[in-house]
Amino acid sequence: MSVSPSGVAAMIARLGHGWPEASPGAALEALDLLAGKLGGELQTKGADADTVEFRLHLNQIRLRGADDIFGILVGGNGVAAMRSPSAFWSRSSAPGRLVMILAGSETAHRAAEEKIPQQAAFILGPRLLERLLADPNPLAYWKAQLCHQVSKSRLLPFDIEHPAAANMFFGRQAELDLLAGADSIAIAGPGRIGKTSLLHEHRRRLLKTDRARAIATTLIDFYSCADKSDDHVAHFLMMKINPTRRNSNKKAADLGHFLLSERSRHSCVPELLLDEVDEVVSLPVFNQLAKAARDGLCRLILVGRGVLFQRLSNKNSALECRIDMIRPEPLDRPDAESLFIEPFRDLGYRFVEEDRFLDYVMDLTGGLPQHLHLFGRRLFHCVTTRGLGTISPEIRNHLKDDFQLAHYVRSSLLEVEPEYQPIAELLLTQGRDVFTDAAIQDACVQAGRARPTLAQAVEIGDQLVLQNFLVWRGDRYRLASPALLGYFPDRPAASRS
Repeated sequence: MSVSPSGVAAMIARLGHGWPEASPGAALEALDLLAGKLGGELQTKGADADTVEFRLHLNQIRLRGADDIFGILVGGNGVAAMRSPSAFWSRSSAPGRLVMILAGSETAHRAAEEKIPQQAAFILGPRLLERLLADPNPLAYWKAQLCHQVSKSRLLPFDIEHPAAANMFFGRQAELDLLAGADSIAIAGPGRIGKTSLLHEHRRRLLKTDRARAIATTLIDFYSCADKSDDHVAHFLMMKINPTRRNSNKKAADLGHFLLSERSRHSCVPELLLDEVDEVVSLPVFNQLAKAARDGLCRLILVGRGVLFQRLSNKNSALECRIDMIRPEPLDRPDAESLFIEPFRDLGYRFVEEDRFLDYVMDLTGGLPQHLHLFGRRLFHCVTTRGLGTISPEIRNHLKDDFQLAHYVRSSLLEVEPEYQPIAELLLTQGRDVFTDAAIQDACVQAGRARPTLAQAVEIGDQLVLQNFLVWRGDRYRLASPALLGYFPDRPAASRS
């Protein structure tokens, strides 16, 4: 929608007069124009007199909360203008959530600024709203105003504790293509590499591309399943899928019939996204699930770490050879650049010699999402405590002295299980961050052990991956953080081989 500056001014003037509940045309027109200008997806709720609540998804903006903004447009000069902004903020605000108040009248603007705490919401009065809608680069103007009103620390999107939000998910296209298929899949790998984020992104895409399939898809996190007995796990699973009174007494023996009825209920195969399965995947109920998947009663996507990985390699397991395994690798450089650099750009920071700085970032993080998120947080802390607006190569010296960052990098080695610790240390003495199976065999010999077979060396390498010391990358292993060598000065400098 293209509207001239005079047309925008007329639209804002109409908002200032408000609208009746039955005719919210001016308000809906303004919201559609805003969403179009910002390139976002808009969802409006029922309009009342002088108010329209909405959700705005700006997934191209890498700031916390921008992927799902809770907003309200308020116009007129009546009771709604004076009460609605603060009332909406009170019931909508939450940690990590961005609340946007669009005040179409000066009355609503004053009420919002008087009753809503500073930096607690993004408030656009009629003048700022008019300028935004008429600006030739509205997205840049919107971000500048947002960072002016809301603390940058609240907008920082780097997060290692939760699955990636829609606007902070990058790469993994090959994995997503597999998840979009029909075969059952297992995602096995170390913690925080993005396994759960893959599940959430898969589900978000289903909601956009295949609504019927999305409705028949259930995401179940077994971390919250307190009782790990076979019957209770089966009951937990069934009640998450269809929590009815009829299903409240079902046990493991009822699982096959239950899945058959679910397939009939949805008129398609139920898709089960089962997260954190390590503590339950060895139970007999998962043999039943494997059989049900084979018989077409469900599709399984299992997510876990070492136990799941071993279970899939166990020839005595019903899961072995029936479920394809995804081993998440580090992000490629373009995706790592987007994840790391774009949030700083959106916050208004400028990089000096950006490519050179990204080289340093890739060396430090190895392209692992969890490392990129943590390094992003430490870099933000570094530039804000020094009051910097630009990020230059010199800031690396300050980061090298950052205790939390150094401790995090060193933990890749320090937290390796004692059985594998000598091997990990000896790999570091080789002075490189890329290892073949033969390098692992040599490290075992140097540690005074019998030379392992090739299969045993692969098993050791996989264990070091699952313990976050190494990562899978193609047909070789790499250090999870290549900078680990630099934090142990007695080790040789890294050799890129």
